[in-house]
Amino acid sequence: MTEPSPPSVASPPSAGSRVVRPRPAGAPGASPRSRAARALGVLAVLAAMAAHFGAQVSMLVSQPGWSVDRFRDYFPLDQLAYMSMVTNASQGELANVEPFTETGVNQYPHLYYTVLGLIARAFGLHPVAAWQIVGVVVQLVLVALLGAVLIAVSRRWWSALLAPLPFVLGTYSWLRGEGWFTPMESHAVLWGPFAVLFTLNGESVSLCLAGIALLGLVTVWFRPTGPRTRVLVTAGASLLIGVLANVQTYSFIAAVYAVVYVLAVWAILRRRSVLLAVATAVLVPVTFLLGPVISSSSGQLPTLVFGMLPAVPGLIAVVFATRGRVLGHVALAVLGASPQVVLTVVGVATGDPFLSYRTASNRDLGVLPLVGWTSALPLLLPLAVLLWAAARARMVPAIAYVLGMAAAWLVLASNDLWGANAEPYRLWINLFFFVAVTILPVAAVVLRVRARARVGESAGAIHGAADVAAADEAPDAPGTASVPRRRSVPLVVAAVVAGAVALGSTVDWVRFFGDSAYHQVIAFDSPRDDALVQAVGERPENDRLLGMDPCVDAQELKIITGTPLAHYHIGMAWPTAYEPLARYMESRIAGSLDSEALAEADGGYVLTDSACPADWPARYADLLAPLAEVGYEAADGDDEVVTLWALKPPIGG
Repeated sequence: MTEPSPPSVASPPSAGSRVVRPRPAGAPGASPRSRAARALGVLAVLAAMAAHFGAQVSMLVSQPGWSVDRFRDYFPLDQLAYMSMVTNASQGELANVEPFTETGVNQYPHLYYTVLGLIARAFGLHPVAAWQIVGVVVQLVLVALLGAVLIAVSRRWWSALLAPLPFVLGTYSWLRGEGWFTPMESHAVLWGPFAVLFTLNGESVSLCLAGIALLGLVTVWFRPTGPRTRVLVTAGASLLIGVLANVQTYSFIAAVYAVVYVLAVWAILRRRSVLLAVATAVLVPVTFLLGPVISSSSGQLPTLVFGMLPAVPGLIAVVFATRGRVLGHVALAVLGASPQVVLTVVGVATGDPFLSYRTASNRDLGVLPLVGWTSALPLLLPLAVLLWAAARARMVPAIAYVLGMAAAWLVLASNDLWGANAEPYRLWINLFFFVAVTILPVAAVVLRVRARARVGESAGAIHGAADVAAADEAPDAPGTASVPRRRSVPLVVAAVVAGAVALGSTVDWVRFFGDSAYHQVIAFDSPRDDALVQAVGERPENDRLLGMDPCVDAQELKIITGTPLAHYHIGMAWPTAYEPLARYMESRIAGSLDSEALAEADGGYVLTDSACPADWPARYADLLAPLAEVGYEAADGDDEVVTLWALKPPIGG
């Protein structure tokens, strides 16, 4: 992103004015007070990190038998499926295949899971330990950066102590029932960012990385920054946002919408162009009218791109204002996203059945208006107050931030109404998080400008970082006249009310913290697990798929053995032989063994547990030939046996 303003806006102060820039705290000659403030700032950032770390892990370490290599038993169906990709990478399996069968093509963005597996492999960690450690570290980096940015923009060391606040905001679900989240149709829910971040999965990490990119943009575009630093940070943020397409689709889309809409609004406000504003307003209903047509003819991905149509007038203005330089940052984002985008486009063009299924399965995932608006109150009210304050300070960047973020949030959260149908509730949550992470630094900039802009209040709007610098530093210039500050009691009262509403939402997090049912852990080192690993190791051929009776959890078996299994996660990726495998899995769920379907899917082995009521060894004795038996002591003290069987070829096969 390049500043959408004429060069004159960024020009140095006129010769008649003198701007005194404060000496950096660490520079020679810095006062003891400056050095003390810097030390206190470091301590405040560390305290914020410690607070977040405690909130993230304290509810787990109190669980019996907790250790870093025990998985969070938190909506585990999806999480264990993602973990299968980490397991494969930790064993050196880097092919782009469906992770359980290790066949077919994996269309799901899995860069992060591959990186986790490689980290586990390089450092000799259990894959679960890598998941836990790296996930928490990424969150701590975001908290530290937010704390540092708050200090930089507010020049108050204690402001870093506010950094953990965005991670405990809720959606006022506690007013709707006994829980900490609001269930809606199908599997859609609304909950605070803490519920997403607790998983430590790719979405959690992707949201944090997007937050880091957005904070970088806020830092260099909402405060005085050198041109080289601004270009480098913007380029890095653009590339990072693009890379997110390979980590988690919806956080990538949400980050792109946030940047695009804020930038477009900023350009329109700077130009004070009624024509651009009218064109933008007209394109909003056009998007809702034509979106379903685009979706039916071109599919979900082009429709999501079409959803940025209202931002086009502002973006065109940016391109002209920057003489096309902004396109360089766009190119970096495209470059970062290209691996996953190309894979998806090829899949769509070739009629990949999994992608068709995913698109068709996105139904009844919209956000009901009343639930959406009331759940957003913890941030909508602060945004409204920030808009009020920014308008009084005539600070265009902050006004653009509020209007652009709100527009992106509204458009994405209603994408089921304009044809994209891309899990609107998840995009609602993502924008909630992005606003929560960035609103504090932007508010700090506005407060600082209002507090120190005592001169030249009639000179016009504060358009960009250069103008913020002038407003921030001009009061210190010797010989300048002071104008009394304009205080607004209603604005202060509104800010207090908005803050109270935001803090009131944290009751959701308090309930979540105390809900031990969601803080259990899954161990992978029981005597039964050891027996399963030992039995699987007795297979004479490792390339034939392994089936299992209904009592052996396929997802956990993948994590402890890493072997190709006759199983797949329907919402993540499909194997080559997904049709016969689906028949086998359906029979398995019913407690039966469809040996013909298993054989057709290239299955060669079956694993059974003597403790299983399905009793496959007795029911299918004519289909199974024993290969190995491993005994273990069950939790109730009984002696049980895990048996590996070879699947006999079908008669006539």
